[in-house]
Amino acid sequence: MNAFTGNEELFDSRQAIERIAELEEVGTDTNSEGTEFDADRLCDEFREEYDALIELRDDAEGNIADWEYGETFISEHYFTVYMMEVLSDIGYLPAHLPGWIVIDEEETASNMKEDYTEFKFRGTTYYAR
Repeated sequence: MNAFTGNEELFDSRQAIERIAELEEVGTDTNSEGTEFDADRLCDEFREEYDALIELRDDAEGNIADWEYGETFISEHYFTVYMMEVLSDIGYLPAHLPGWIVIDEEETASNMKEDYTEFKFRGTTYYAR
C-alpha cells in the first residue's frame, strides 16, 4: 500500500488500518521468544507516517462509529466537489441544469459540514461522519 502523505483527496479508514498493520510488520522483530513491535525500528519517514496514523486512529475511534468498518475521510480542499457528487448521485441535483440556474456549491457544502467531524492529519484537514 502507498504511504499516507496527507495530500490524499479522500481515503477510507480501512486503508489507514491496513497501513498501520503494514508499518507495524516492518517494525516487528521476530525472535525465539515471539514477536515484538518497536516503532524505533522504523526509518524516520515511516515513523512520522506511523505516528500520524496512530494519532488519527485514536482521535477517530472516539468520534466516529465506523472507523473499523470503513469511513470516508474527505480533504477540506476536495469537500465541495465530493459533496456535489454525492448530491448528484442521490438525485438531489439534476444531471443537467440550465445555465441560468446557479447553485452556491460552497455554501451548500458548508451547510453539509455540520454532519461531519473535522480531523487533522499530517497538516491537512479532513472531514468524516
